[in-house]
Amino acid sequence: MIRAFFSILSAAVLLVSCCRDSDIRSARALARRVVPEYASSIRFEKIDTDGDRFELETVSGRLVIRGNNVNSMATGLGHYLKYVCKSNYSWFEDEPMTLPETMPAVPEKIELASQVTHRFFLNYCTYGHTTPYWTWKEWGHLVDWMALNGVNLALAPLGQEAVWMEVFQDLGMTKEQVLGYFCSPATLPWQWMNNGDYLGSPLPEEWIAPQAELQKKILERMRSLGIKPVLQAYNGHFQKELQDLYPDADYSKKYMCDWGDWPCRNRSYFLDPSDSLFLRIQKLYLEKQEKLYGTDHYYCIDLFNEMWAPSFEPEYLGRVSRQVYESLAAVDPDAVWVQMGWMMFFIANWTNEGIDAFVNGAPKGRMLFQDYYAERVEIYKHTQDFYGQDFLWCYLGNFGGNCDINANFKVVDERLDEIIARSPSNFKGVGLTLEALGTNPFMDEYVLERAWRDIDPDYYWTNLADRYLGREDENWREAWRLLRQVYETASAEKNTGSAIGHIPIRRNGQWEGNRDVYVTDKGWWNNTYDKAVLEKAWEIMKTVEPSSTDSYRYWMTNVGRQVLSDRFNEQYDLVIDAINDCDLQALKDIRSKMLEIGTQLDSLLAGHQYFSLDKWMKMASDWGKTPQLKYYYEVDARIVLTFYSEFNPDYTNDYEEKQWHGLVGRYYLPRWDLCLSGMIDSLEQSGKIDFDAVYDSVMEFERRFVYGK
Repeated sequence: MIRAFFSILSAAVLLVSCCRDSDIRSARALARRVVPEYASSIRFEKIDTDGDRFELETVSGRLVIRGNNVNSMATGLGHYLKYVCKSNYSWFEDEPMTLPETMPAVPEKIELASQVTHRFFLNYCTYGHTTPYWTWKEWGHLVDWMALNGVNLALAPLGQEAVWMEVFQDLGMTKEQVLGYFCSPATLPWQWMNNGDYLGSPLPEEWIAPQAELQKKILERMRSLGIKPVLQAYNGHFQKELQDLYPDADYSKKYMCDWGDWPCRNRSYFLDPSDSLFLRIQKLYLEKQEKLYGTDHYYCIDLFNEMWAPSFEPEYLGRVSRQVYESLAAVDPDAVWVQMGWMMFFIANWTNEGIDAFVNGAPKGRMLFQDYYAERVEIYKHTQDFYGQDFLWCYLGNFGGNCDINANFKVVDERLDEIIARSPSNFKGVGLTLEALGTNPFMDEYVLERAWRDIDPDYYWTNLADRYLGREDENWREAWRLLRQVYETASAEKNTGSAIGHIPIRRNGQWEGNRDVYVTDKGWWNNTYDKAVLEKAWEIMKTVEPSSTDSYRYWMTNVGRQVLSDRFNEQYDLVIDAINDCDLQALKDIRSKMLEIGTQLDSLLAGHQYFSLDKWMKMASDWGKTPQLKYYYEVDARIVLTFYSEFNPDYTNDYEEKQWHGLVGRYYLPRWDLCLSGMIDSLEQSGKIDFDAVYDSVMEFERRFVYGK
């Protein structure tokens, strides 16, 4: 009896302790949101370890998840869902998860420890290409996805306009000037990165307060799940209004780049951090931001993103870096500067000496560099591990949300093997720097999962097939073995996107970088994998008994989309030959074939809500409370999908190239029809193609689609 008494007492003490532990409370709340059917049968326990670690086992019919913190426990829950339940939790809120009717037991105890410190997520561009019109419904779900996949550091720049509104008015700007300076919602990320100003301005004042409230909710959820948000800090962006107010400030008298080939008015300038005004702005911004959103001491300060620095001399770069860090540390002595390494990939003027000087402008451990596009170029290998400064190995994955299968699984796997095995002391983790969500999603989960363990690829791909179908099926597994071949040979160095979302009638010829030409080169859209293997995989998938899982519908749509897209690309090469040869009959035949394939594609894309233009447009329109505001957001939503910039649509057109139902049927396909029909008509009338006339008609069609008039 005494023994029973003490057993009951111990259990009671443990229960009280668990109730008081905020990590356990947060883990329980996560389970109730994610798996309400199982939540009452899950027990979370705290363990004491040196690093991040979780354990899973079934004890007396209950799932026990142990972890050193809430983030590790959440990762353990995510692992259980993937590998025991074989269920897929998508990062999109409207894609439901299918669970086994009976909660599965863990066959034998699972113990995993993270091999790295940080697991990073998000890119500024994601906030323009995927999330600009999201509400708490979508964001709350995504933050839960982050935790389930082990993310513990995330870029969180949302809502900064509320801070800048106060800062700029303190500096002497009027409210109208500030709103006129801010970009539209879908283009704000490029203003955050210093690339340009006044895009789609003025930003409606009604946008700002709801975004601030949304950011507070996002940050609260992140922090409750052990995810440290990376907030913004001042990066020297110096717009015209401040130049007028402070004409003696030391700023670059020439804009830093012709980014997007925009007019001079829309380009950014750089305020030198040695100027006292830089220090004043930094202090104002950080203090107001902390009052509104708190801080976890991580700040993104992206200098010279896709831009020309005023100088690339090592002495200059080192001095600027040091002074920017000092401005940050003067307000927050615990600050860590998070910096994209993309600029060092994108701008050729960065020398190793300049990189060394720049990254070591801050003390060791006070700057965290993101090797941003490491599946293609690993900067750490060319810079002696970033010359001793902390860095992350990051997977970029896609540009603008291009749908194509272009993720070379084998290259990513081998490169992760290499850096994790060597693990230099300043290698701090892995990251996902995706420009948009939804493209090749398992690749992104895989990168995060590699932070915790080495994975047998055979096991991984078999589990992936079972998880997406919701059951074991040998034909489905065989299809995924073929898809593995595709993903292991799809080059990360090849252009992304499809010819269906691009036409060969751009006056700037931006895709090959030449000016004053019309037709893009042949072969531009040819993928590197064996298309016959992809076709066979899709044929096998169509023979499998349909599943009720959302992931089954997604992959049936996505694989078929790629097959049809590749067929369209083959016609693209033929149309280039026909254009060059002025072959009238060939153009007529190709036009018919292209329209046939495009119609099939648009119909197929209706099979899953992810591939939906109407969904995107409704999310944008719902932010408007008046007809005028609804129109403003709808135009903004169409611009980022098509022109990408209201200023020079011919230069940046079709960067996103998302193959969505409605976008293909109402925009891409009619545009191809207009383009080819115009060429056919001019050939019939004059024996040659009037490129100027065709170009003008295409541009007029695009403007009508975007502006609705």
